[in-house]
Amino acid sequence: MNKPYCRLANAIIIQAAIDYRSYPQEREILAKRLDRAEKRLASALLSNDNKRIIRASRCKATAESKLSALDEDYDLIEPFFNSDWFKTLSSVNGQMIFQRLQTEGQKMKVDI
Repeated sequence: MNKPYCRLANAIIIQAAIDYRSYPQEREILAKRLDRAEKRLASALLSNDNKRIIRASRCKATAESKLSALDEDYDLIEPFFNSDWFKTLSSVNGQMIFQRLQTEGQKMKVDI
């Protein structure tokens, strides 16, 4: 494989690892946004202000959508490391890399 394609393949694999590592923190941030959006909507509903209700509803829908998309992306990471596509990109054992990422994640949970 020539150099530009090797760099691209490596970048794809590195991005998958970055996405896996950053998921817990990103999910926590989005879950807090959703919680705030739900509270704003509840407050808006009590106020009977239609503009405020619409804004709060949109904010809640956006937060739900982003959280759902993040979860869907996360669910694709492990299959990627075990896929034929991964084997096309690299001669390294994808399962081994994923297991190391999992171990790293578990150590981070213990340290916190």
